[in-house]
Amino acid sequence: MTVGPWTAEQVRSLGVRTDLVTACAVRYGCGRTKAYELYRSGQLDFPALKVGARIVVPTAPILRLLFLSADSGEAGVATPASTPTTHGPGGRDAAIVSAPPPR
Repeated sequence: MTVGPWTAEQVRSLGVRTDLVTACAVRYGCGRTKAYELYRSGQLDFPALKVGARIVVPTAPILRLLFLSADSGEAGVATPASTPTTHGPGGRDAAIVSAPPPR
């Protein structure tokens, strides 16, 4: 498992699916205990499917939540699939780069 922030290339290299703990590490930066707590309480902001004894997470929704496209751009650089904007001070548009973690 990667320690510290995940790069765009590392997230894309997960393939089409990953496990719950890895998905939560990418999205929230949390460990195993918190990952299962979020799953059991229904607080994940991405789908997680119970397959037998495992919990499988498709990576496409995680890429969308992180504003990354599925195709690889420049290694280690997040390339937004679509960057929502909000009006900041002075009427300028400011990109929203991340969503807040769950409470």
